[in-house]
Amino acid sequence: MHSKFYLASALIVLIGAFSLSFRNSPSSRCELSYLAIPGGGAFVTNQGLTGASWDNAGRTCSRCHSGGGFDASTSISLLSGSNPVTQYTPGANYTLQLKVTSNSGNPSYGFCLMAATTSDNTDINTWGTIPTGARKNTVLSRHYIEQTSARTATSTSPTSSYTIDVPWTAPASGTGNISFYASGLAVNNNNSTGGDSPTPGTNITVSESATTPISFSSVSAILKNNQADVAWTTESETTTAYFSVEHSADGIQFTSKGNVNGRNSNSKSNYTFTDKSISKGNNFYRIVAVDLSGAKLISKTVEVSSSKNNFSLSPNPVRHNLFLSGANLNGNSYRIFNMKGQQIAKGKIQSNEINTQSLAPGSYTISVTDKSGSIQTKQFIKE
Repeated sequence: MHSKFYLASALIVLIGAFSLSFRNSPSSRCELSYLAIPGGGAFVTNQGLTGASWDNAGRTCSRCHSGGGFDASTSISLLSGSNPVTQYTPGANYTLQLKVTSNSGNPSYGFCLMAATTSDNTDINTWGTIPTGARKNTVLSRHYIEQTSARTATSTSPTSSYTIDVPWTAPASGTGNISFYASGLAVNNNNSTGGDSPTPGTNITVSESATTPISFSSVSAILKNNQADVAWTTESETTTAYFSVEHSADGIQFTSKGNVNGRNSNSKSNYTFTDKSISKGNNFYRIVAVDLSGAKLISKTVEVSSSKNNFSLSPNPVRHNLFLSGANLNGNSYRIFNMKGQQIAKGKIQSNEINTQSLAPGSYTISVTDKSGSIQTKQFIKE
């Protein structure tokens, strides 16, 4: 009697151990990784997947995904404005741009990226507001940026690709060289890890510039007597050549209105500039600080409007229909641009609403032109 009891108990323990081993096996975690795509692969497996040789033995999304024929590749670059850079100014704002390209087919996409010091692989967590479609996952005290769900291609010409721009602020002076690591994934959405195309890991390294950073503490613009008075303040500057005051009518394409020489003071400095030839409708301004070395730092964008018939958008963020409130909007032409300034939609406003369901998740600018030719511009987020 007792022997049967002990035998049954032993069998229960063995079955439980086998079950636990199965739940934590690599294959089961891989299936969870795919089925839990909203969390991202590194989040689900609790390991880095960027291809960095010193992080998780250089693993990428290929740990779980394989068998696809999308011929995918991943590239990354650090941008100052729209220009790729190989140096960073401490404290300056940049954009880390990641692009996954498929040379065959039209898949959906995933990715994983991170930043670390080149010298000792210390985590650099100076990411700004993470754009729609991504989130920051913390794994073993390291911060990875991954997709929130399988992403739709942002471009299908000449081949399918997905691009995401992640804001990044350079760390403090003395940090040294920074390396960015990333891997990508093209998926066929068949609810398994088969038939997908992971890409090899890629990385870039940017060196720390010896330039003393410029810090903008404020930027503003006000409308006065049909002119725009632009003002900005710096906390300190020692190697500034000049400030370029840039203007845009749509918040996308900027041109210089004029330059103001830098004072190169260690204390706070206030600057002003008057634009006497403003556009009818909305006017956007930003300040570009140009260092003696040629390095540039771009301020935030501010807006003033010379039109009394401005409009507002709701809801924002939007999932389906975008509603425009304002006078005499119906029949006006509209154009929608992505954050690269590329026009992706246009048409006529009907019933004060625009259907946005065809747009991929991300940030957009809508430009509305009334019958007199006045242009008004607003930004919105598509979920």
